[in-house]
Amino acid sequence: MLVKKKFSLKPIVGLQGRFATEGNDQFIRLSWDPVPEDSLFLGYLIYANYPPDTSLAREAHLPLLKENAFRYQVSYYYAQTYRFSVSALYRTGNESVRSDVLEITVPSLYLPKVNITNVNYIGEQVDIRWIYGQNIPDLTGFMVYINGQPLLNNPLPATRRSLLISMSDLPASRTTLSITAVTRQGLESAPSPVIVKKE
Repeated sequence: MLVKKKFSLKPIVGLQGRFATEGNDQFIRLSWDPVPEDSLFLGYLIYANYPPDTSLAREAHLPLLKENAFRYQVSYYYAQTYRFSVSALYRTGNESVRSDVLEITVPSLYLPKVNITNVNYIGEQVDIRWIYGQNIPDLTGFMVYINGQPLLNNPLPATRRSLLISMSDLPASRTTLSITAVTRQGLESAPSPVIVKKE
């Protein structure tokens, strides 16, 4: 009597990853616990999303992975959240239960400049307004500089789009004020300067 070999369809466990760079390459190093030795085992399948879409799909362009690790290449400007899951495929055509989903947010590599739209003089105050339409997940806020020196110790909140400055805070009759965008990791955009004059 033939006895069919039993194999496990238990989910892959231990999925973890971290963001890394090498030269101009950005990637996520994925690894997970290997499947116990099994003659029916063929390889691993990776499921991932395509930000900003959060749904997972099999990475069909990838060959079956024999090793329990993979370097997943990413290409982007602004912070994105990538989601991953891994399964095992067997010669019988069966696929194991997928691993728990792993989420990794990669940091922004570039920030566009702030667009200062209005400088209004209201009595002894200057009203500065700007727009910043990009939806950047790791944006922490905006830094304000006067003649290259920070006006505040901490960034303004990312939701802010205006600031009132007292004329008494301006060191000269003609002052260069600039605003930058800043991420949680400390990446800062190029400054957007504007000349402010005391009247």
